[in-house]
Amino acid sequence: MTKLDELRDILIERLPDIKRWRKVNVEMWEDSPQWVKDAYPKNSDNFYVCWNGRKSQNNTHDYEIREIPLIDIDSVIIRNAERLKNNRPVYK
Repeated sequence: MTKLDELRDILIERLPDIKRWRKVNVEMWEDSPQWVKDAYPKNSDNFYVCWNGRKSQNNTHDYEIREIPLIDIDSVIIRNAERLKNNRPVYK
């Protein structure tokens, strides 16, 4: 399992606690959907967390993208694993 897959699995497990989105993908730019490629120039030093499939009419955005440097993936995995373990609420 790659680190991107590990992070994606953690985020999918956290989805029930994040009320804004129904889907999450963790991708490199080359593998990302066209709407990510339209938003960001090609950069192989970053990965992208793509939240989409809004749950309610109150969310005015169809998607949200986070561009994160690849060197920070270990800290992102640790932070999200801790949030999952601690059941930390998300208030967005």
